[in-house]
Amino acid sequence: MLVVIVNIVIGLIMGGLMVALANLIKRPHDNQIKQISFGVICLFFGALGAVAADQLLTYGPTLFDVNYVPSMVGGLVMAFVAAYPMKRWLRF
Repeated sequence: MLVVIVNIVIGLIMGGLMVALANLIKRPHDNQIKQISFGVICLFFGALGAVAADQLLTYGPTLFDVNYVPSMVGGLVMAFVAAYPMKRWLRF
């Protein structure tokens, strides 16, 4: 259970970094609901990607039985997969 919690925390951190990076590249619109929903979706997908990548891959250093490299990369990739279409096509 601790493994999943640590993966979720790593994914939330990576999703937050992706939100910050996406907002630096393309400024968010004035609509507050869009900004909040964009952040929540990226955080969710970041956590999901971190857990999935840690379950699928074994690579790099471990602490508390968590593989940090796949968790960090999975969190970034899944958050990007959510952020790109939202910024590009849905105009968030």
